[in-house]
Amino acid sequence: MRLLLLCAVWLTTNVTIGYIVAPVLFKVLDKMQAGQVMSILLNGLYFFDLAIILLMIFGLMLTQKCHIKRESWLIASAILVGMNQWFISPKMEWLKLHDMKGQVMQLSFMEWHGVSQVVFLLMLLSFAFWSYKLFRRIQQPD
Repeated sequence: MRLLLLCAVWLTTNVTIGYIVAPVLFKVLDKMQAGQVMSILLNGLYFFDLAIILLMIFGLMLTQKCHIKRESWLIASAILVGMNQWFISPKMEWLKLHDMKGQVMQLSFMEWHGVSQVVFLLMLLSFAFWSYKLFRRIQQPD
């Protein structure tokens, strides 16, 4: 049951920041300020995400209930978080810092922003699917 609580917290936090806070920030603040605030929020969120996922994996390993095949969706979520945190976000930051006035850079930034959004959505879906499977497993034990 504790795992389900962590799942609920994780999913709620990600949906809230990604799909509620972000649009509000971009509606209320100018584009550059909103982007800076979201960059900070997402950086913290990704570390939170990885901490929770690793806590879940280690908890499952300690209780000897971790099966790599069964937890593959959880591991996929961790990999997707890592992609956004250490590969896509730094690329976007670099593009923001280097002459955003050129159309080529703007297009490249927008493309990477789209990639980041797709990865974020896939991360949410894989985690939600794993959470659903966990819920079913708890409801119908082996």
